[in-house]
Amino acid sequence: MNTLLERFNIQWFLAVNAPEHANIWLTRWAIVCADFLIYLVPLLLVYLWFWGGERERKSALFAVLVALIALGLAQVLGMLFPHPRPFMVGIGHTLIPHVADSSFPSDHATFFSAIGVSIWFMSQRLWAVLVLMVGLVVVWSRLYLGVHFPMDMMGAFVLSAMTSFVLLPIWNVFESFVYRMIAPLYSSIFALPIRKGWVRP
Repeated sequence: MNTLLERFNIQWFLAVNAPEHANIWLTRWAIVCADFLIYLVPLLLVYLWFWGGERERKSALFAVLVALIALGLAQVLGMLFPHPRPFMVGIGHTLIPHVADSSFPSDHATFFSAIGVSIWFMSQRLWAVLVLMVGLVVVWSRLYLGVHFPMDMMGAFVLSAMTSFVLLPIWNVFESFVYRMIAPLYSSIFALPIRKGWVRP
């Protein structure tokens, strides 16, 4: 079973990975997607907090919690079940430099999945779809550039979804308590922008 799965993993990777003579403009676009699109997610969380209502702020807090725990679990899985990156075993074409560490699961895919799935559970459906769609572009780019296998991405999504699912009932119990602790700090630290009307109170 593992052999069949690994063969499928490699074949899927080779179908997406850049060819030997890759188009330079497509490669440059893939590099931009792989390296910079991830910064849109923190900007979204900032937007939800500073210009959203209580529901949006609680969604942002839950998303951060899920992402931190999922990324921590991803590091543990990488140590317990190390898997080489494509260039470490001479498969495909690698178009960007990357440290030769375990590829499973992908940190990028874990982060996008954790944020997208968690805010979906918090009923921020439009934002969740947008995050997951951008995440798919990043997934494609990192496969195309040769630094991940498809199963690294699938594993990241499953990990993030399970983390969100497990934490959601716990969060529903404590979310009001956590929000009441953080909201006064926000009001104090950002008192001036709030008075100016630049951000929501």
